[in-house]
Amino acid sequence: MHVVITKKEACKHCMKITMSSKIIKENIKKKLIKIQKETSINGFRKGKVPLSIIKTNHINVVENNIIKELMQKKFLKTIQKNNINVIGKPIYTIKKYQPDLIFTYLIDFETYPEFNLKYPKIKNIKNLSIKITEEDIKKFIENIENKKKEIWNTVQRPIIKQDLITINYKISIDNKIIHKYTKTNFKFIIGNNYLLPIIEKKILKNENKNKIIIETTFPNYHCDNFIQGKTAKISLDIQKVEEKQKYSLKSISNKKTNKNYNDQDYIKFYNTIKKQMNIDAQTISRNYLKKQIQYHLLKENSITIPSVILDHEVMKLKNEIHAIYKEKGEPILLSTLSYEDLINNAKNKVKLKLLFKKIAETNNCTVDETIMKILKNNLLAIMKNNKKLNQLYLNNNFMKITQNLALEETIYNFLLKKLNFVEKKCNFQEALKNTLNVYL
Repeated sequence: MHVVITKKEACKHCMKITMSSKIIKENIKKKLIKIQKETSINGFRKGKVPLSIIKTNHINVVENNIIKELMQKKFLKTIQKNNINVIGKPIYTIKKYQPDLIFTYLIDFETYPEFNLKYPKIKNIKNLSIKITEEDIKKFIENIENKKKEIWNTVQRPIIKQDLITINYKISIDNKIIHKYTKTNFKFIIGNNYLLPIIEKKILKNENKNKIIIETTFPNYHCDNFIQGKTAKISLDIQKVEEKQKYSLKSISNKKTNKNYNDQDYIKFYNTIKKQMNIDAQTISRNYLKKQIQYHLLKENSITIPSVILDHEVMKLKNEIHAIYKEKGEPILLSTLSYEDLINNAKNKVKLKLLFKKIAETNNCTVDETIMKILKNNLLAIMKNNKKLNQLYLNNNFMKITQNLALEETIYNFLLKKLNFVEKKCNFQEALKNTLNVYL
């Protein structure tokens, strides 16, 4: 046998194998003799059937199986010998087998990318020092109470952000209305980036006109396969515009908004909120650091991603988006999620996984048992009221996911030790804005 491996692209390779027809013939003959020993037909006892009859009845299946078996064995032996880290299923291209000629076949396969890990060159990384002010707590309580007593009033004025809009819409492709995409009395709050930017902009610029027509081309990676890459006309009919009735903390609690609260229950509630906000502040600060690390890791390291991994991640993201909207019972068609650049999102996720894998291997990072215990307890607490996480536990994926999360946190801690910090003081509201605008 002769083997030649050619590199087609960064992660794509082709293996050409030539095999002597003699080897194939010998293996075919062995298999036919084995079948002969186990076969009996009318007129012949078991093991006494002429080999010519066995060959006539079984040659096509035996030939195909033997060739497939020999190809796979040679491929596996070659990649093991050369320490080739193959990912996904190889694709075999086989020329027709002719008994008296040398048999040649090609195998296209992908490998994990090879790259030199570069650590982020950050002189100073911003560390949020979040101070929970009394105003933050009051604002937080105010928002809670506003949601409890949420009242929307119809208004007759130009539409502004945070209005509740009720619309009917229909979509036409090639001048034909696609009825499965027709929706009535669909409600959303404008300005939360829920719908496509082009739609939100048109609605906000709308001067008391009820009807809006938009033409747009849906991306090739859209979550709905039918609409992918197609140009459509979206007709919107605005039914109602509402604004939320606002309450002040004073009107809600019917108390003076100063530190001298008399109601013990309210003081207890106030302190509970304060405690929770301090916990949230730690999470926000941690996530802010992590986002900065992710951004600089991706910026420093150029990695070619195997298409098989990327395709898997894109499909995974699509399924997650479908699941979110199916659970909510909301249309996915016009949402920003369906239009996000899934390819770039998937690329970043895969790159970070590969980078973290490399960091763990290079620096012998192992799971921190303390982190593992904390994550496990937190997940178990959430699972009590979460059917999906309960199912995850039943599927025996719980420990694996917990270990992966713990290892990820261990790697972040390792990277943070390499960086210098600059303290950035802010209140809770400012911290929330910072986390929404941090590179990624």
